[in-house]
Amino acid sequence: MSLKSPKEFTERNYQDAIDWLFAQVPNYQRDGQSAYKPGLQNITKLCEHFGNPQDSLKCIHIGGTNGKGSTSNMLASILQESAYKVGLYNSPHLIHFTERIKVDGKQCDKHFVYEMILKLQELPDEIQPSFFEFTTIMAFEFFKRQSVDYAIIEVGLGGRLDATNIIKSLVSAITNVQLDHQNVLGETIEEIAFEKAGIIKANIPIISGDENPIVKDIIKNKALEVGAMYIDATELNIDYPSDLQGIYQAKNKKVVFAIVEELKKLGLNITEENIREGFLNVHKNTGFIGRWFIFAEKPLTICDTGHNQAGLEQ
Repeated sequence: MSLKSPKEFTERNYQDAIDWLFAQVPNYQRDGQSAYKPGLQNITKLCEHFGNPQDSLKCIHIGGTNGKGSTSNMLASILQESAYKVGLYNSPHLIHFTERIKVDGKQCDKHFVYEMILKLQELPDEIQPSFFEFTTIMAFEFFKRQSVDYAIIEVGLGGRLDATNIIKSLVSAITNVQLDHQNVLGETIEEIAFEKAGIIKANIPIISGDENPIVKDIIKNKALEVGAMYIDATELNIDYPSDLQGIYQAKNKKVVFAIVEELKKLGLNITEENIREGFLNVHKNTGFIGRWFIFAEKPLTICDTGHNQAGLEQ
């Protein structure tokens, strides 16, 4: 398929471009392990090609097996309530591709997506990005153009070799570690925890939200190894109501609160009222859906999502 020039953007041309992207670029949701390109060599070349937009961003990095989406959206809501301009990168999307990249709850512009897909077609032969690698550079570039104050970046898969691990974050967090993607990350909790802990970097605080002593030890030992401050969010005792329903959100809230406390130490002006309003207005502020979300009252229709056994059990 031959795509049109950016000046000829139409809804039809945009949809053709999205269809081409899904058909041509290796996509983990469709192709599984064969689409996974571990390592930072490819994303490094891709970012260099676009002028390393990630280097201009102040990032918060969110990893873990489950809860990354809820955690990152609650954090975005609190930062928005604090009058900061917030970029949010999540995956996968539920309905529209543009859900993956948001600024202050507004999905990224289709014209921008179309322009970036056209640029993808013109990349040098030595750069052959996966679907996730390309959406990652797309997020970095959009957040740079939008001059966001802070960018919340969700890990795609694993951590150590994930494309997002090219960033240097202000704070990092690992929500939890469960058995998932064993064909890529390892067969045991210990192996998967090692991969997740790969986002821990020197002198950058790491928040841990997992109650499993085995996982705690792996994250703590990695933090000690590289010289990062280890913070155990499970020890917090907080009580904030939220419009994100579901019993599992109680653990995610602790991770969010711990991140906020670290950001305040870095000079961010976040008040108690900002925190409370942020937790209460996640849907309004970020447009986040699909987590015990009341879709309709009559008949009562509730939508929830889970992509592994641990998530479905919750």
